[in-house]
Amino acid sequence: MIIDRRYFERWADTPDAKAGTAELVLQLVLNTLPNDGSTFDIPIGSATYLGGWDGLVNSVIPHNYIPQGKSGWEFGARNDYENKATTDYNKRTQAFSDDERKEMTFVFVTPYHWSNKDNWVSTRKAQAKWKDILVYDSEDLSQWIYDLPVVTEWFAQKINLFTGSDIILPTARWNEISIGPKGIILTPRFYTAGRERIIDIVQNMVEGKPGLQAFRASSREEAMAFILAAGQSLPEPARSKFMGKSVVVESRESFRNITGRKNAINIVTHLDDNSSVYSATTNNVVLVALGPDDEFRQDVIDLPVSERHALVEELVLYGVAEPEANRIVLTNSCNLTLIRKELGFPPVGAKWIGKVNLDELLPALLLGRWNENNDNDTLLLSTIAGVSSNQYLSILNQWLKLSVSPLTKTGAVWRLTSPLMLWTELSPRLSPALFDKIQDVFRDVFIEAKEKYSNQLKEGLLQTYIIIALYGNRLKLPIGDAQEWVDGLITKLLHDALPEKWVEISDFLPKIAEASPDVFLSELQLSIEKQTPVITALFEESNGFLFPQSHHTSLLWALEALAWHPKYLEPVTRILLRLTEMDPGGRLSNRPFNSLVDIYLPWKPHTSVELEGRLSILDAFLNEENPVMWRLLIAMLPHPGSVTSGTYKLKWRDYEFTEEQGYIPINVNKTTEWAVTRLMTYFDGDDKKLSSLINAMEPIGKLLRNKLICWLPEAVDRITGSKKETGNALRETLWYQNLDGIKDRYSFTEEEVKNVREAYDKTIPDDLEERYIWLFDDYYPHLPYKSDENEEDGYLNDKQIERLRREACESLLNNIGEDRVIALKDKVKEPQTLGSTLAYFANDSITPKVCKLLASEKDTKFTRGYIAALELQQGGGFVTSLYGTCEKNGFTNDELTSLLLCFVQNKTLWDFIETLNTDIQNAYWQRVLAVFWGGYSDLTLYKISKLSTVGRGLDAMNNSWIYAKEMPTAAIQELLQNVLRSEKDLNDSIDHHPLSVFIETLHKREDADKDMLMHLEWLYLPVLRYDRTKDSLALLNERLCSDPAFVVEVLSYLYVAETDAKQDKEVTDIERQNAQRAFYLLNQWKQIPGVGEDNTLDENVLSAWMEAVLKKSSEEGYYRHACSQLGQLFAHFPEWTDDAEKLFALMEPIEEKSFYSSYNVGLFNKRGFTSRGPYEGGDIERGNVATFKGLYEKYHKRFPRVSKVFKDLYEQYERMAKEMDDEAEITKLDY
Repeated sequence: MIIDRRYFERWADTPDAKAGTAELVLQLVLNTLPNDGSTFDIPIGSATYLGGWDGLVNSVIPHNYIPQGKSGWEFGARNDYENKATTDYNKRTQAFSDDERKEMTFVFVTPYHWSNKDNWVSTRKAQAKWKDILVYDSEDLSQWIYDLPVVTEWFAQKINLFTGSDIILPTARWNEISIGPKGIILTPRFYTAGRERIIDIVQNMVEGKPGLQAFRASSREEAMAFILAAGQSLPEPARSKFMGKSVVVESRESFRNITGRKNAINIVTHLDDNSSVYSATTNNVVLVALGPDDEFRQDVIDLPVSERHALVEELVLYGVAEPEANRIVLTNSCNLTLIRKELGFPPVGAKWIGKVNLDELLPALLLGRWNENNDNDTLLLSTIAGVSSNQYLSILNQWLKLSVSPLTKTGAVWRLTSPLMLWTELSPRLSPALFDKIQDVFRDVFIEAKEKYSNQLKEGLLQTYIIIALYGNRLKLPIGDAQEWVDGLITKLLHDALPEKWVEISDFLPKIAEASPDVFLSELQLSIEKQTPVITALFEESNGFLFPQSHHTSLLWALEALAWHPKYLEPVTRILLRLTEMDPGGRLSNRPFNSLVDIYLPWKPHTSVELEGRLSILDAFLNEENPVMWRLLIAMLPHPGSVTSGTYKLKWRDYEFTEEQGYIPINVNKTTEWAVTRLMTYFDGDDKKLSSLINAMEPIGKLLRNKLICWLPEAVDRITGSKKETGNALRETLWYQNLDGIKDRYSFTEEEVKNVREAYDKTIPDDLEERYIWLFDDYYPHLPYKSDENEEDGYLNDKQIERLRREACESLLNNIGEDRVIALKDKVKEPQTLGSTLAYFANDSITPKVCKLLASEKDTKFTRGYIAALELQQGGGFVTSLYGTCEKNGFTNDELTSLLLCFVQNKTLWDFIETLNTDIQNAYWQRVLAVFWGGYSDLTLYKISKLSTVGRGLDAMNNSWIYAKEMPTAAIQELLQNVLRSEKDLNDSIDHHPLSVFIETLHKREDADKDMLMHLEWLYLPVLRYDRTKDSLALLNERLCSDPAFVVEVLSYLYVAETDAKQDKEVTDIERQNAQRAFYLLNQWKQIPGVGEDNTLDENVLSAWMEAVLKKSSEEGYYRHACSQLGQLFAHFPEWTDDAEKLFALMEPIEEKSFYSSYNVGLFNKRGFTSRGPYEGGDIERGNVATFKGLYEKYHKRFPRVSKVFKDLYEQYERMAKEMDDEAEITKLDY
């Protein structure tokens, strides 16, 4: 609706305009200024007679019609507006000093049309009395208001103008909500009682930057009412901002129109489709109202249950007797939707309630959701309705046409718009016969499950059972006790159910649990106690498309959801503790123990149970000596940097209890104190348990940590059996505390370090092997001592470690002997460190014993560590001496080769190997590590040559590429040819990066053999095709663009000529390999002849080349294949550039269909894969629609064949956009 100047001029002649102009300007200014620190003061009503400026504005930056800085505003709503403007101008000029006026703009506003305003303004500007002078008349007001939909709607109501808009001002919607029968008028406190802290969040949104926040209640209408009530409860000026800048939007189209405006608006929305709200937050504050079954991909504030006493007080204020008020609040469990219904309020905005044919909705009400593309869904729906599915869907389609429909349809999926509201209105119409039908439906869909129903229908049915269980008694449904009725259904489903049934319904366990918590928990507990195969089946893991899959995740979500409820925290904890014991483990991070930890997380508990209740439950399980409790207590200690993604929440039952427990520092401290005390009390002498406590103690608060540290020596004395794990943990603690420069909140006092040292000393074993073995378990073990003074690196402690290892080795040799020391190689985790240390004590006895181990592959690290360290000590002559000794002692060639592999690779060693027999030489080069240390030299080429000689050219290439720049061209060419002759069993797999480095190096060499290089590109195509820049295939690509005959030759490798008769000819390996290479080459080909780097096209070059290719391919019998390839190639040209017309002109004469189909596919594939959030819909596809539709409209007259491709593509993307929109909406429903 456009409000032009005539509306302002007619209104100006009414009595309302005199005072109303100030209110109009206030609305305009309020909705124009964002929350950037700008201020304004525009009195309205009786305050307009107080004197002074009609309005003052101070804007941080200039906005539409509002100048930057200070401005004084005067209004003229009389038809002598020019005299009024002159009078006000003279009065304000006299009242302010020159300095004040130079910093201030004079603004005059009139709702009349002032034809001479420009002359009036220019005359006064010439006087230079003010910073600037502005006059706004009816024409300016009509332009200003155009971009402000809130003000448009407000002014239209003021002048009784129907706009046809679906947006509603907050005052109008609040009146619909609050004004009820019998004179009852609800106050905002009816909706805000017990939710006061959330009002602050609304205030922060209203006064802050544009953003998005969603609120969820037991019905969407309640969430909407809360937002409006919260806005009215804000302190000034936030309340005025909310009420003056907010609208309620009830259609997607109106929402898109209103959010497309530039000025910041507070938008309160309860659209059936919330997917469009995300794009609106750039310039707007968006507050979204949600019901329990509405999904939303950002954080949602779940409104807590209203405060009971405050609700009773409110009802008494409305004239309800206190006993009756108590009864209403208690029987309806503080549910505001049900209380409104009992007070006689109609549903907000639901004008269809008065229709006589409401019974038509009952089958839809009972099913909740369904998919009309699923024949079983529609058959079930028609059975309940008693008419054919087509007839019933036709009836429902009429309901969809209502402005605020009780039903929503997204794609093929139907759902109730607001389930609880619809149940409260239609429940009196539900007969016992309908509930008999819904029992039969449950049996058919879930128990017998002979037919395949959609997941949407199953979700909808379970939602129906949840609503019946929760609200059935209050709605007086004809089924007796509602929860017992639902419990009976779930019992039939779960009791003695086979594992296959649990797996079949696993995706729906969270809703089954919410429908019947007691039955679900008891049946699950029964399955655990009886040790049925149910749990094993649910935890069985399988490979998914990208990630592993298991059915137990839904089971954990169901338990996590029930843990929010005070009644079910204890049984959920019991089950999770038992499941943790039974957990077979797996790759998924969703494990029962992790669920337990999240539920009891001290700084963010995922339950509504308060601290005392949580700790009481855990104390009971400690008294039962549950084996998992120690782990849980450790997990409840402070862990810096820990995060949580939250747990699954109840969708409906969370409105039965108070809000969740947030971060409460004192509770975190109490939990830590409780956990530490229990850990010390319940410690049973287990080594691993104490080590886990020590590993977790540093972040504990100082007082508690000191108490724990003082207790450690006593705890160590209580350990039964080995103290190895505790010793390791204490050693790590001492190492950290001894690090130089470490001064943080984890630092211990000297006395604490002394206590830890005392505890550590108690863990040192008497057995020498056990005492020293830890020194050889890591290359750089963490030492429990301060660094030696001569250490260069206090973190690694190289010298200190070497000294301690030698001392340990000496002690071991003196006390247990050489043989047992050597045998430790099988116990230590890093045997190479033991070998290198033992070499310092080498003698004629130890060395032969070590050398005898050369034939053992498992002892390779130990022997190499020993011999390499011995070589380092003894220097020149050692290699030949030890080799000669071993040779004389009858060592086999294999053992002698193993000995040679222990020595440092250098020229001396390799010269010596040259003197040995050929078998040993070959064996050495076949087994030696293909590493290239020490920089480039002649030895680099020597080693490459030797490796290539024994068939290890591939290993040589994979590891020598870092010297590609230094290597001679001939050496590189020879190496790449040798790689092709490598023996597969002796080499690692080919690495793309080294190969591309060598190929690209050859491309840069002037002396490279170009024919050989192109041949290498061809041979290595299966690997080089992964080169993203395609530089490694430069010569092949150049030839494709310059030699039409070569193009046809490549096609001949891949395709059979169209002129050849079909033959059952056996394909050779060479032909198969060439076909594969041809496919890879053509598939990566993107360079179009005649196209420059700046995407300019020389059509003469391309035309000549294309003509030659098509002529040659026609002669050889490959014309259709050539056309197909050209279509794919031309798709790489940017179709939106000016030179694209030249390409289209060359393409248009081609009649071959395969050319255009390949061009179509190429354009589609060029856009690659897309990634988006699960609820984002088809925005990407709509962008492609705009692109190709624009191309079609631009070129369809000149290039009809080419444009047909564009039309096909934009129509395809239109379909895809619709599919993605529907998929996003369905995904939101399938939670």
